[in-house]
Amino acid sequence: MFVTQNYLSSKVERPPGSIFKEPALYQVVLVDLRVPSTKACRPRSPADDHKHPHDSLLTEVLNYALNLEYLEGEFYSCAATGQPLPSDLRGGGPASTGCRKAKLNNRTQAIAEELADNEIAHVTLLRHVLGHAAVPIPRLNIGLAFGKAADLAVGETLRPAFSPYSGSLSFLHGAFIFEDVVRIALVEGYQSGIIRDELYHSIDKVVHANFTVADLVDAIATHRATHHAKAGDHSLHEGLEQDDGTLTLVPVTKQGLVHTRTPAEVIVIVTLGAKDRKGGFFPEGLNGKFGSVASSIKEERKKKKEERRKDEKDKKAKHDD
Repeated sequence: MFVTQNYLSSKVERPPGSIFKEPALYQVVLVDLRVPSTKACRPRSPADDHKHPHDSLLTEVLNYALNLEYLEGEFYSCAATGQPLPSDLRGGGPASTGCRKAKLNNRTQAIAEELADNEIAHVTLLRHVLGHAAVPIPRLNIGLAFGKAADLAVGETLRPAFSPYSGSLSFLHGAFIFEDVVRIALVEGYQSGIIRDELYHSIDKVVHANFTVADLVDAIATHRATHHAKAGDHSLHEGLEQDDGTLTLVPVTKQGLVHTRTPAEVIVIVTLGAKDRKGGFFPEGLNGKFGSVASSIKEERKKKKEERRKDEKDKKAKHDD
């Protein structure tokens, strides 16, 4: 699941009568989508927009997630089978650019197929939960965008252009771009670990234009770190090895926690730094109204903080009386 942990685990309380029937389900959908069954909740309907306006923020959050799941699902489906996401999961959205079957060995083919199944399940779940509010798949570039991303990472124009469909190692690097950006769900954690382990076992092999796996992974990780709010923090580097050569299969903070990114930082990465948020893998931008999501979360936190202060003040005044 391509969503930030610190963002989605923000304490947006479940309002009375929310479309999310169970508190546990509400938290689970926000944190890691470990939903046992889509029967545990009902799809959002037009009437909910009026009955439960507080849920509109959650709708924005989940549509943000859905955009990114569309990207992962489309890429893995194409790489594994040569076919894009099925029409019933596209919401009437446009066809993508660059979809093709990757040239994979048997081991990597199995990995690609499982990743595709996982991401298709994520798209299915989000579309079910969102109901009529689900945005359609946006226009995606899952072809040349990978080449541009690689060029930006290494700081030069690669010839031939990098393509994640040209072989197993190339595919794993394409997957690394997505899976290692953000991780919240247990499923995504497993996926990221598999990809990093596969890359590590080929760390000294030349993957493209005289760049070894170590070189290219390090370049991608370094470039991504420049888009973080704490860009000067070297711990954000998520390559396969540290400076002293120590293996890094599980990149974490000093506290042993997974690095997280804000929605804005993720969007910068997937649009390859486009100032208008239109470019890279999303040539026409992401679908939905979630530009205010981060500020909405901030306002919610501010409001709750003020409410807590007021409650504490009232309790103190009552105690003094």
